[in-house]
Amino acid sequence: KPRTPEDFGSYAQTPVLSRDEKEIAYLWEPSEKDPPLELRVMENRVGGKVRKVATGNLSPMAWFPDGKSILAMRGIQRRMQLERVLLSDGSVKVLKQLEYRLASTQGSPRLSPDGRHIVYSALAVNPKELPPPVEMTRNPIVGDRHIYLLAADGSSETEIVKTTGNNQNPVWTPDGRQVLFTSDRSGRTDLWAISIENGRPTGPPKKVWEGVDGIVALGIRGGSYYYEHRQEQTDYVHVSEVADGRVVHELETFVGTAPRWSYDGKLVAFKRPHPGIKDAFDLVVHAIEAGGGMEAGQERIYPTSLGTTGSGSPMWLHDGSGVVTGIRRSDGTASMYRVDLKTGGYTQLPASVRV
Repeated sequence: KPRTPEDFGSYAQTPVLSRDEKEIAYLWEPSEKDPPLELRVMENRVGGKVRKVATGNLSPMAWFPDGKSILAMRGIQRRMQLERVLLSDGSVKVLKQLEYRLASTQGSPRLSPDGRHIVYSALAVNPKELPPPVEMTRNPIVGDRHIYLLAADGSSETEIVKTTGNNQNPVWTPDGRQVLFTSDRSGRTDLWAISIENGRPTGPPKKVWEGVDGIVALGIRGGSYYYEHRQEQTDYVHVSEVADGRVVHELETFVGTAPRWSYDGKLVAFKRPHPGIKDAFDLVVHAIEAGGGMEAGQERIYPTSLGTTGSGSPMWLHDGSGVVTGIRRSDGTASMYRVDLKTGGYTQLPASVRV
C-alpha cells in the first residue's frame, strides 16, 4: 500500500501471524492527527488487503485455532484487560480485567495449542497505582508474581503457581501438557515446569534448569526453548534443546537482542549493538542449521551507509529471501527497508516507522 501524506508518523506494531500463515493481525498507531489506534488484519503478501477490525489500544497476542477470533490485550488508561475479538464484526468479549497487575512484559498471555486456555503471569495483588518501570523488588505488593490459567471463554481461572517470588515468562510446550516458567524462589532465577491436564496442574512444579537469570522467554519452536538473555550492558540470544519439558543442552549462544526465526527454522535474524554509537544497532543473521547460502554456526552482518537500525525485531519475508527492518538516518528521519540477504542491498519501502 503506497504511503500517503496522511500516513506520516503512523506505524504498525505487535504483528501476529495466523496459524495458517495467511493473515497478519497487528496494532496500527496513527499519527496525532488521525483517528484512535486500530486493530487491523491484512493478507500475508505484498500489497495484501487490509481491513480494520476494531478501534482502541488492542495488542494482538494470538489467533484462536478457528481463525475467526484473536486474543488481544487492551490498555485503557494504562489498565490492562484480556479480550477475545471476533474478526467478522469486531465485537469483543472481555475475558479478564487485570488492572495494573500485568506490570511486566514477562507476563504476556500465551494461548494453549488447542486454544482452550490462556496462561499468564501477574502481580498477586493489584497495586493502587501503576508500578514504576523498574519494579522487580521483593516487596510483596510490587514484586510478587504468580501464574494463572484462564479458560479461553473467561468462565474460570486457576492459580497454578502460588509460590511467593517472581514467577513469570510462562510458555506452553507444543503438546500443551506443560507450562515452562522462570522463578526466583530459590534466591536465583531458575527454569521450572508444571504439568497441566484439563486446565489444572497435575502436580507441583519441577525445576528443569538452574541459573537462568536475566532471560525473557520468546516461545518454543521445533522442540527448542527460545529466549533472550538480558544482562547489564549485554544481551544474549540462546537456543536450547528441550525434551519432556527439560532443557537438554544449549545449541547456540550469541550476543544480540530482538531475535526472530526464519520460517524454515534454520536462520535467526537479530540486532547487535553498533560499536561506538549509543542506542544504535546492526542487523545480523545467524545460521542455526545450514541454509540461505550459510553454513551452520555462520553469521553475517548487514551494514549500510544509510544509517543504523533500532533495537526492534526484524521481520522475515515469507520466502526467506530477506528481512524488513527500520533504519535511522543521520538526519534523524527513519524509514522501513527490505534487506536482500543474498546481495545485502537495502530497498526503502513505502511506509514510515519508528526505530
